[in-house]
Amino acid sequence: MCRSKIPFFFLTLIDSKTKHAKLAKEHLVQVCDMLAEKDQSLAKVAKVAVPLEPSKKRKADAPSASGGDATTAAAKKRKVLTISEREDQAMESLATFLEDKGGSKQSIQNFRCRVQKQNQHAGGSKRYDTNYYNEHGRRFRSMMEVARHLGLVAPQAKRSAAGMKQVGLKKRNKNTSRETEAEKKRLRKELEKLRKQHTKATKALDDFLTDDKEARYPIEDTILQEEEEATTGRPSKILPTNCAAARVPDVDRFEGLPQHCIPDVLVAWDFLCTFTRAISVNPVSLEDFVSCLTYKPPKNLSDSDFLNSPPVYLGEAHLGLLKLLLADKTSDDWWWSILETPISENAVAENADTADQGESDLPLIKVDIAALLGAVEDPLITTSWLTALQGVPNQKASNADAIRSSIKTAMGVVANKWVLAYLRKALKLGNTSGPAFMKRAVVWLLDRMRDARPDLVNASVTKDAVFKQRAKVVEEVSQQMDQLSSAALAVNDDDLLSDAEDSDDDESDDESDVEEDDKEEAEEEKVEKDSSATTTEPDDRPSSYIPLKPPPTLVDLLLPPNKPAPPSELLHPASWPHLAGAAACRIFHRYTRLRNEVDDSLRESRELSQLAVKERRAREAIAKNRLFTEFAVDYEGKEPLQSAISHLCSGGSYLDLTPLERLCILRILIDASYDTLRVHEVVATNHKQRTSAVKALETEQRKFKREAKEKNAANEATARQDLALEAKRNFIEGKREEIRKANEANNELTNDEIDELTEEDILDFDDDIKADFEALPAPESFKKAEVVARVAKILEAAAFETELLTVLSMEEILEREKAYVTSLEENLNALGGEDALLDPETDRDTVRAIEKLRRELAKIQAAAETLPSQREVAIESLKDAIADGTIKSLRAAIRVSKTARLFGKDDDTNGVWALDVVRDAHMELENAKQLKRVADAQKDLVSKLNKCFIRTEPLGCDRFRNRFWRFENSEQGHVWVEVDYVLKETTTKLRNEPGSLQLVASVDQVAVGSPDIEEDFFPKETLENLDEFRLFSRREYHQSGVSACFTTRAWGCQVNEASVRALTKGLDSRGMREDNLKKNLKEALEEKNTTNENAAQAAKEAAVDTAEDAETESAFELSGDETRFAEAKRSAEGNQSDMIDLSLVNPLSSGIGQDVRVRTVVERTKDSEVARYEVGTSSGWKIRKDEVAVEPEGDEFEPQMQTVETAVWRVLTKKGNEVWLTGAELLESICRFQKWKRKEESYFEPDAAFLSYRNGMGRHVGRAAEAGHAMTPIRFTQMMVKREAEIYQKIKHHAFENTWGGKNGSRNAWITSMRDFAFDFETAREGLLTFEKALLELTGGFGDDSDVDNSRSGRELLENPTTREDIELESLEKGINGLWNSRESRNVFLEIVKSTLLCLL
Repeated sequence: MCRSKIPFFFLTLIDSKTKHAKLAKEHLVQVCDMLAEKDQSLAKVAKVAVPLEPSKKRKADAPSASGGDATTAAAKKRKVLTISEREDQAMESLATFLEDKGGSKQSIQNFRCRVQKQNQHAGGSKRYDTNYYNEHGRRFRSMMEVARHLGLVAPQAKRSAAGMKQVGLKKRNKNTSRETEAEKKRLRKELEKLRKQHTKATKALDDFLTDDKEARYPIEDTILQEEEEATTGRPSKILPTNCAAARVPDVDRFEGLPQHCIPDVLVAWDFLCTFTRAISVNPVSLEDFVSCLTYKPPKNLSDSDFLNSPPVYLGEAHLGLLKLLLADKTSDDWWWSILETPISENAVAENADTADQGESDLPLIKVDIAALLGAVEDPLITTSWLTALQGVPNQKASNADAIRSSIKTAMGVVANKWVLAYLRKALKLGNTSGPAFMKRAVVWLLDRMRDARPDLVNASVTKDAVFKQRAKVVEEVSQQMDQLSSAALAVNDDDLLSDAEDSDDDESDDESDVEEDDKEEAEEEKVEKDSSATTTEPDDRPSSYIPLKPPPTLVDLLLPPNKPAPPSELLHPASWPHLAGAAACRIFHRYTRLRNEVDDSLRESRELSQLAVKERRAREAIAKNRLFTEFAVDYEGKEPLQSAISHLCSGGSYLDLTPLERLCILRILIDASYDTLRVHEVVATNHKQRTSAVKALETEQRKFKREAKEKNAANEATARQDLALEAKRNFIEGKREEIRKANEANNELTNDEIDELTEEDILDFDDDIKADFEALPAPESFKKAEVVARVAKILEAAAFETELLTVLSMEEILEREKAYVTSLEENLNALGGEDALLDPETDRDTVRAIEKLRRELAKIQAAAETLPSQREVAIESLKDAIADGTIKSLRAAIRVSKTARLFGKDDDTNGVWALDVVRDAHMELENAKQLKRVADAQKDLVSKLNKCFIRTEPLGCDRFRNRFWRFENSEQGHVWVEVDYVLKETTTKLRNEPGSLQLVASVDQVAVGSPDIEEDFFPKETLENLDEFRLFSRREYHQSGVSACFTTRAWGCQVNEASVRALTKGLDSRGMREDNLKKNLKEALEEKNTTNENAAQAAKEAAVDTAEDAETESAFELSGDETRFAEAKRSAEGNQSDMIDLSLVNPLSSGIGQDVRVRTVVERTKDSEVARYEVGTSSGWKIRKDEVAVEPEGDEFEPQMQTVETAVWRVLTKKGNEVWLTGAELLESICRFQKWKRKEESYFEPDAAFLSYRNGMGRHVGRAAEAGHAMTPIRFTQMMVKREAEIYQKIKHHAFENTWGGKNGSRNAWITSMRDFAFDFETAREGLLTFEKALLELTGGFGDDSDVDNSRSGRELLENPTTREDIELESLEKGINGLWNSRESRNVFLEIVKSTLLCLL
């Protein structure tokens, strides 16, 4: 390849090895350097392609010795020309020859020459064939043929048969007709074969070109963006700040919740709707879900216990989640997590000490085991200190004093300095990490000594056996020591002491260290409790991954020792808020520990040092920002997550939480639910079912594809037949005209006879005609482009339900209309014009014809004034409908185009004529109908597939990778858009566009949570690819790679149909992602349009007449309602409606353009109504005729119906719904909106749909009739009465003195008050205290009243962290004989109940 690009004379000079060879080689080097500038591979190939050495080439070209004659010797002296040289020489000879003939070199500028070597002859000579080719590929065998072609030489005359005879040539004659027929037959077969091959090759070429053209789009969106910029020569008009996703959404926040919490609200609601069977809760709409989160009890209706309770749906959802979590095994990991400490984590359980024998094999302190075992010590002394430590394995890990005493006793006896230093380290380990670590260290030492010194037990063991056993132990322990962390305690040479005084000093130091460490730990816990980061001295000790244990809350003090798994009575409508708070606290603590483990694992993999206590606490302080998404970030200077947990765990009311705090609790429970085995089982089952559903759907799709392919093949076959018939018809008609012209000379046939000639008659005229007819193209020989064009015409005609469609331009339509008007005028003039009407002799038929023509002309003249504007509107609507692609929009646009007379019947062809845009709209409508038929046929399979959920997937992405979402349980047609912000730190060219979202922001404005601690990801000493690695890791949060923490995104929802259509219109189908997204959006629109209408309604809509459409368009007015609105206000003064506030509506003069809150009744019962409320704007009004009943007159008993005119106003809601309101309804809606917007305390919507929710699946809060009051105090006290009856029946016979159920009636009075009059929590609290006192008396009290005055009060116990934790741990004990295990426990209970309004079971 490279050799052909090197100038020919370079190779010639190099091959010739003349004096110019050296210069040629230098030039060749320069050429290679020039190629290297373009591509190194070309230069490399050029260097490799250097010709052979001249000596080798001459040797290769030399003839053999056997053929050496005079000619061969002469050939040696001549230079052997190459093929390319011969071609150049032939072209030069041709140019010289043409110049001699009077031509020029320019005439063969585009000619080329080709020289081919023939086979070598017997004589050894070589021959070459030279052929010339022009630019069209025509071949010339000689220079003379070229000259004849150029007209420089006269053409050669054809020789006649006589001439051939004169020159000795004889014409070949066929002997017989049989040979002639055989030759013709052979030629026909050969010709037919060639035609088939040509047809096949042509079709393959056309298919390739057509398919390649059609496969051009869609392409990658980034490539499409680059193409647009390259085509226009300037940046693309579509930018991240003005793309379709950047449109201002209809909904950009939820009322009462921060804007950044939109994704968390969607996640929570989608989980509750998706896993309905797992939690046994019926789903609700997104609007009702948000209403539940933001619910506030009305102050003016405080006497209603139902309205003063949380919404039923929240109770059902929380109880469903709690039952799912607490019944799952995974909850064991986090329910007891707040009891975990570094001591408890490593000590595990006391009951497992004997079962887990392998735990003592793990060393905790680094020590030179060879030196320890090799130190000289009297066997009696060794036995003595081993005996002193013998009781340590049997001690409980919590009994630190006994373990420490045994170690100190052994230290007083031991003479081995290594053992003494080891025991000192064990004491220090107990002070820093807890007695469990100290115990394990001692047990490990005892086991190693027993293994290495068998002679201490059996005196008959030989020394050699002891040495072998010691070596074995040393080898095993050395391997274990290598695996210990560098942060572990180690016994060094400096730790060895020589006298007992130093040992005593160390013991005293250890005791002082214990006291100091206890103080430090107390201070550290106080610092963590107060969330203060200020310490006097930094703590650089290695830390455990166990977070600090949170102080016991009031809920923790009242919880039983066991986990309240279902069917525990703690999972009750009255207690779920506080149980949810306790669960959230434990889940958060567990996630913090897992985050710490991840940090340690990352640092260990990168060989970084272990985190110190101070570093660990700093990370735990920001754990919520590292664990959770936007909902956990600080908002308005508060920590919503910690505040919500603290409030609920302290016994606070759930309704006192802010909507954001309620969302935090719900999100934590949902995050934990994702880890449950039940959810995993549901997902796994759904995955299997989804696989089967996908296969069934794919089978159905393949079926429709096969049917579509068969239909296309049938259309193509029909088109080919039409083309073939058309070719034959044109051929016959052409021959008929030729016959007609030939007949003009002799007039053998008349014109009628010629017209009556059949196809067979014309073919029999001449054999050549028949041969030409048989040579016409067969159906399969037509090009694909011709077939596609004919198929398109067939489909276009079918779309208009006609056999022939004529597509016209607007100019042609105008010419047609002008010609039509001219023909009408001519007809009118032919009948005598309008003057003929004055002639009395004009007959009646003529008069009717003239009147008809006059009306037609007047109608055309009247329409000519408005028709141009109507056509402009119709064309724009057609283009928008084509871009939209939905059936509804296309039908509406076609109806408008029909009104604008853009298509109609063609009387000339008995078909239809149409504008090209109307034709495109009809074709798009047929495609949309076909897609809808396919979707309807697959509807059941798609529904089955959607039920087998795994996760919610987005509809698609646009070119900037902004994601579009549609949720399965949301209202039809609602599309959520998730848009990335454009960071100022990445570009300065983009600016916020007017009318679009404000997407250009800095990193600080969009950053959420805490940044990644990037030092954990890579070591500091590796700096080569640090920037690339940082960019790669940060792109997880933002594509720019600038932010090191999670970045929020702009969320919004397009709720009405017009907004979604505008969104679809802004997408480009030429891009792969946007093409797929556009199809999905169209499906969403089609699904919305067909949800509320059946097939009959759709057919009726398709058959609406133009006049009805026009009437509908002009059905309402945009102004002029002042009089009617004033009448409505005067009427409202007399009605005195509670909702209408005249002070709000009197300043208004018109009802158009007013913001309203519409009330729509969705369900009616005998006693109540359920309504939905929507915000909208009034946009017009009209007069509606209603049939109303009037009082009968005279003796009539039946009421009479009378038609009255009523003014109604058109309201378009934000969801795109159209509502017509009367005057009174409009005034109520206006006042309702004003009160709702101002958040007036007096305004409340008691019939809202979310308040009437009832769960038909789990009924966690009770039966449907009782669900509304299940979380009220009266229901709690009624349950307390039921539990009292169960307990009292068991203990009343065992009580020595029963004053509770005696004759004084205390029990009956208590039951009556609790069952019928406990309408508030104050009464319920007093009833609970009374019940507790009665039970204490029935169980005998404490038996000893001597310590009544000495016991501390409940407040003192709660304010002391130590006693508060002791009281909590007491609740874990199981051996309690009475009602309380101590007076302190009872005092704490009484203090909690008296100081809080809410009571727990």
